[in-house]
Amino acid sequence: MIERRELEKLKEVIEYSMPQIVDYNPRSGRYSIELAMTKHIDLGEGDHHILFAQGYLRKETISLSIVSNEQVLLNVNPLPYIANQGDRTPIYKILRASIYFAYAMVNLPTVHRKLKKIPSEHFPFNISDTYEQKGKEIAFMKDLFKLLREKSAYRSYLSVILHKNASKLKEAISFCDYQERGIKEKIKYSMKQLSPYIPDKDKTADITPDILVCDHMEDSKDYYNCQIISLNSNNKSKEEFWWEYLKLNIFLSCVEYKNAYCILLNRWTRNNIKNWINEYRQKNFYEAEKAKDNIVFYIKAGYKASPRILNCNGTTIPTKVLNSYK
Repeated sequence: MIERRELEKLKEVIEYSMPQIVDYNPRSGRYSIELAMTKHIDLGEGDHHILFAQGYLRKETISLSIVSNEQVLLNVNPLPYIANQGDRTPIYKILRASIYFAYAMVNLPTVHRKLKKIPSEHFPFNISDTYEQKGKEIAFMKDLFKLLREKSAYRSYLSVILHKNASKLKEAISFCDYQERGIKEKIKYSMKQLSPYIPDKDKTADITPDILVCDHMEDSKDYYNCQIISLNSNNKSKEEFWWEYLKLNIFLSCVEYKNAYCILLNRWTRNNIKNWINEYRQKNFYEAEKAKDNIVFYIKAGYKASPRILNCNGTTIPTKVLNSYK
């Protein structure tokens, strides 16, 4: 099983390294990448200035070992194979995207298991009455929130109503602008264009809540590893989908937020999502750079249907990889 701490170390190695020599055998799928470290990462004894990322690229997965002086320091298998630029994606970019998405997926099995505990009649599927649909969605997220709160200590869960003037949303936007000037204007433009589809402060009773998840130290109010879980249900318009996507991007722009998950419960198709995200980008709506690596779409077409996992480019990730994370 792949644990969070292993992926955290692996993510650090990729964040603080520069690729040098890349060796790849397309026949066998074996690769080796020399990494020059720009920051010391504690991987055990010694100060490692040069590391090697080695393993095999397969059709759906990647194996990876981080090696120094013929000593294996980290060994992670399997990682999901993600090539965001198709067959021409450089090996290092495949490795980076796969590691980041694996880190995003490390919490997904928890959500996946908790969803199974919600009774089938509580899922908001195929409801013709709009008022009843809203009620089902709200109740569904409240059920998930209660189940998720059964976690161990030092993890906080918060059910949040995110409307146009929500304090959590404003905090995230302000922090984004503090980190990189000009972001606030991009977000404001996107929100203005999508204004008719964004919930209003005066109608919070009809808003489906999101779930915020944060880790914290014992007896401390300082939070880290924050995540947001959102729901998009039934056959909503693409503009409503765009608002959900914009909302996740806003939170991912804040350095405290690591991952974002969108649960889609309806008859979505991969091409449907891929086309809508492409159109979102063509309209120049705000998209955080982190979103490309850290947004996960979890799709179920029916209570008994197997889930499908997509990244923000509409790439399908094999669900069997879910079983390798904890």
